[in-house]
Amino acid sequence: MNVPKTPTGSPVLWALSADSGGALRARARRLRDRLSATAEWHPADIAAALARTPAATARRAALVAEDRAGLLERLDALADGRGMPGLAEGPGPGAAGFHGAAFVFPGQGAQWPGMAAELLDSAPVFRRSVDACAQALEPFLDWSLMDVLRALGGTVPLDRADIAQPALFAVGVSLAALWSAHGVEPAAVLGHSCGEISAAAVSGALSLDDSARVVARWSQAQATLTGRGDMVSVLASTTELRPHLASFDGHLVIAAVNGPRSVIVSGDADAAAELVERLTAASVHARRIAVGLAAHSPHIDAVVPRLHADLAPVRPLPARLPYYSGLTGDLIAEPVLDAAYWARNLRNTVRFDRATTALLRDGHSVLLEIGPHPVLTAALRESADTCGAPARVTATLRRGRGTGRSSSPRWGSCMCTAPPRTGKRPSPGPAPAPWSRPAARRAATPRTAFPGTATAVCPRWRAARTRWRTPGIRWRTLRTRWRAPGTRPCPPGERRTGRSARS
Repeated sequence: MNVPKTPTGSPVLWALSADSGGALRARARRLRDRLSATAEWHPADIAAALARTPAATARRAALVAEDRAGLLERLDALADGRGMPGLAEGPGPGAAGFHGAAFVFPGQGAQWPGMAAELLDSAPVFRRSVDACAQALEPFLDWSLMDVLRALGGTVPLDRADIAQPALFAVGVSLAALWSAHGVEPAAVLGHSCGEISAAAVSGALSLDDSARVVARWSQAQATLTGRGDMVSVLASTTELRPHLASFDGHLVIAAVNGPRSVIVSGDADAAAELVERLTAASVHARRIAVGLAAHSPHIDAVVPRLHADLAPVRPLPARLPYYSGLTGDLIAEPVLDAAYWARNLRNTVRFDRATTALLRDGHSVLLEIGPHPVLTAALRESADTCGAPARVTATLRRGRGTGRSSSPRWGSCMCTAPPRTGKRPSPGPAPAPWSRPAARRAATPRTAFPGTATAVCPRWRAARTRWRTPGIRWRTLRTRWRAPGTRPCPPGERRTGRSARS
């Protein structure tokens, strides 16, 4: 079959779902036959139509390719029960024991020069989100976020906390938007140190403007301590490490426990250097982290009053997603992420290991690190192995490979274990989400979604919501309803008229 390529410019994900494996293959066969007989169709239109399909089913599959020919080839494979790269099949939300994905945001250390340059040019969703983050950060920065993310000549280095942390925040929030645009939406969030600020923005626990204030002022306060301390990564348990720290009389403390055998030590620079020498001599892996300050240690006491003052305007919001805290090491039922919380967060030990265990305990079997380079995946896997929880741990980008194409094989595999896309925007808080999706064109797909039912891929009636905000006017919702072409009118008892109402 000669199919024009119709390149999309970036990988496209199609998600199909059904009540059983046989029904899923039959649906793939019907869709393949329909598209093969149709000359004019675009992969993005089909993706949008499939995203509106009922998703609470026992099986689903994800197909990832860059053009029409590749997607049809994967439809053939799915219809025939064959496997191939770019095709993943797994349990759907209606399957027994189905659990969602948790988005995990790393702290400082994942950054690298040019980490967002390629995505800024190739992924419009990513670019729009970075633009929104740059606008929110602008009142607090005297440097260009875009220039730093593109690694343009003359920009300040990424080893400074007040540069690296806002840049990581923008990349984390925007990568989360990109994953969501490809059908993998978070069921929970967890952040490590400054990664908690990205988690707060994505979960809705803070508005984007307040999140930008926190990450900017948080990192600028730390920058005043540069040169006074250091941090060391140690591959050992806390039990093994504590005897080595005892001789330093409080000049070194445990800053973070990432996993059963992954610990971060923080404190005076000369003491940190001596610790690395001692542990290396004892055949314990230890290395200095390129941070140049002692976060999560008594050094932070000097900037706590400044943090309380700088972050006083922050107004926490109810989180839209379960929020797991590295500060408490557990789920926070009603997070109040005010100035006091962020001051304690920067001063106290990060209990990332406990928070990971809580995620696994609550059934989140997919742990997805949202950052420019994986720095937590090893600790996540180790925690999963220790508590005996079956989990899939994966990352997004890697150093030197800052493009969504390197992540496209993972979109499908995560889609088959992650929560379904609802096709709706997140409920708006005081400010709209920075990555609002544009409306997709309607596409013709086979009307019968599942055998033996009258359910259609495009239902007879669908609610469309348009939200807007203008100065002095509260959020309002306009609801309209339309009938899909070729379907019978709605029965009298179902018909509703359009109306506007306050949300």
